[in-house]
Amino acid sequence: MVDLLAFAVIAISVSLATSLFCAKRFGLSAMTSNVTIGLGVWHAAFLYAFLVFSQDQVSDSANYFAWSDDVDESTGWTGTGFIVRLVELIRFVGIDDYWFACGVFSFMSYVGMVFVLLTLDELSYFSNGKRLPLGLVALLFIPGLHFWSVAVGKDAICVLALGVGVSSLSPFARYKFLRLASSCVLLFLARPHLAIPCFFVFFAFWYFGVVKRFDRLLRLVSTTGFALVFGLVLVAAYWFLLDVVQKYSVAGFDGVGEFLDSRGDIYAATGSGVSLNEVPLVVRPLYFLISVLPWQIASVAQLVSMIEGLVFLFLLFSSARNLWSKTWDDGAREARRVAFWVFCLALLVVVELSLISGNAGLAVRLRIFPGLLLVVCVSLIRLRLSARS
Repeated sequence: MVDLLAFAVIAISVSLATSLFCAKRFGLSAMTSNVTIGLGVWHAAFLYAFLVFSQDQVSDSANYFAWSDDVDESTGWTGTGFIVRLVELIRFVGIDDYWFACGVFSFMSYVGMVFVLLTLDELSYFSNGKRLPLGLVALLFIPGLHFWSVAVGKDAICVLALGVGVSSLSPFARYKFLRLASSCVLLFLARPHLAIPCFFVFFAFWYFGVVKRFDRLLRLVSTTGFALVFGLVLVAAYWFLLDVVQKYSVAGFDGVGEFLDSRGDIYAATGSGVSLNEVPLVVRPLYFLISVLPWQIASVAQLVSMIEGLVFLFLLFSSARNLWSKTWDDGAREARRVAFWVFCLALLVVVELSLISGNAGLAVRLRIFPGLLLVVCVSLIRLRLSARS
């Protein structure tokens, strides 16, 4: 217990150092700087809770650490293989300790959330001369966003990648293309299926925001090049996914559709919550966000999970309603464009993940990705609405 407390103190100290660096580097207000510290302390608290309650229990996080002892040529470079190799690297260059590895992954997801906070604060200041309202900041403290991203695993990498990707959409960001490319690469390495919609949306945002400024000839060349890249990536993504699918089955599958059905059956058989295969496709994306219905609540954790699901569902409908509202003015054109593409990405991710999540237990874990995107979208929308009021 003493070691855990010492580790928690170190984690909080890292959060304070990160906040001070951001305040000096980006000129944050005192309020935003304090929020960065609070976000770090909150994140460290979930890391501490995870380490306490996961002791002597089997978990994916502990498995990744154990598997890093036996990395060989058969270990892949994406998905689980990437996480195992990354843990091996952390153990080689740092401290060969499980808690230290968890701290590194937790810090990566924390940095992703700081990227989101800084981007929203920057857009708020340059849009209406005000700092980010506390009501919007509170959305970044939703427990699920932190609980599932503090341990060794793919979720921490994905939160970092999404935070960097969102920051690349800001008109005030530096090294936009580098941020965007880094985000897509990290997502591809951690969760290839999540990288596909992110690649298309991020690059579509860049394409439609830049190409319109070119002359006719350069626009034609750029459009042709973009279409070729779009098609090649789409074909490559399909065959890559099919190749991964066949590696998970001795017999192999004839198509991705068969894999999705089989994957759903496998996850549904684990007993981790209600099977999503029993939910009609039309409403499955909505059920994916909620995951737990009132009559299925059997614990406090499930109650909190349902409340979070309702919050995500509210954010989805609020975004859809206000994006096409007539309250937007010409000065809000850039904020609206960012909000539109982030909403499109969140919608695509919801639909995709609802198809591959076989049960409610997995859905609760995966919905943090569209949830984080919806927080960004709603924050941008409310900033503009508050500026008009």
